[in-house]
Amino acid sequence: MHIYSQTPHAAGIENYYQHVIQLAQCSEKYNYRGLLITYSTSNINPWLISNLVLDKTKNIRPLVALQPDTMSIDTLGNIIKSTIYLHKREIALNLIDGTSKRLNGTTEDSYKTNRYDWLLDYMHDLQQKLSSTESDYDHGLYNQKTYFANENNYPLDFFISGTSKYAFESSKNGANGFLTVPGPIDSFKQMFGEITDCDFGVCFGIIARTTSEEAWEVAKATFPSSRENEIQLLLKKNSKMNAVRQLANLALENEVHDSVYWLGVFKNGRNIYPYLVGSYDQVANYLKKYKNHGVKSLILNVPFSLEEFEHREQVFKRM
Repeated sequence: MHIYSQTPHAAGIENYYQHVIQLAQCSEKYNYRGLLITYSTSNINPWLISNLVLDKTKNIRPLVALQPDTMSIDTLGNIIKSTIYLHKREIALNLIDGTSKRLNGTTEDSYKTNRYDWLLDYMHDLQQKLSSTESDYDHGLYNQKTYFANENNYPLDFFISGTSKYAFESSKNGANGFLTVPGPIDSFKQMFGEITDCDFGVCFGIIARTTSEEAWEVAKATFPSSRENEIQLLLKKNSKMNAVRQLANLALENEVHDSVYWLGVFKNGRNIYPYLVGSYDQVANYLKKYKNHGVKSLILNVPFSLEEFEHREQVFKRM
């Protein structure tokens, strides 16, 4: 199973530059496959962070989150080719839902129905752009031909993110993989069925210790709940985000599933990821169930302490 860590939001982190370097180098030290560079309009540009990661590591693969309506294909194509050309390293893209309905002049209903079709159109156009080394631009007053080396030795993987069966099926149309925030293992199997020929990734946080009691003590102390959280959870049932609605309903049903799958961090508004909490053996055995069902990649939530890398390593050794 490929392991990815991820970058946090810059807000509230002193010396974010050094924090990202330390996170990337720790991920490399523990032989992680890559680092998910998250996207937000309120955060630092992910391409700036990606180049920092590439500059300060030797093997980590940036998995760069991209919301299609934020950048033209010409601009993105040049950034990707430039990044690969400068660093001679492999990168990957995580295309996230966010294609703006304003750009398409569509209704809310058709936007909800077709957003993954638009996402795929963007991906296919980008793939075509990247496969070419030559481009013609007719500016009216003049014609310009540009050339940039095509680094075929460094393949570019495309991941699609989503939480629905339709999103997963859509990803098979040209993407290399699919990323999701999973439900407990039984509902996960029911939702996605048999998984083959796809780099399927699941997103989790992990809190593991020698004993289950110790792990739960750390979890509850690190992410305490409150009455306000209970009220906010009820509001999340009506969220526009499918993943949030699904997790809210699960959390209202039960905060803990299968003695390991915990929605306490989601419930108190700290993160959208579910957490796996328990002894090293318990968490490893639960992750094995996803792996045995066809999951090939694990995206880990940002560690609240760099010491968590060692605790996670104890889990992975047992897998």
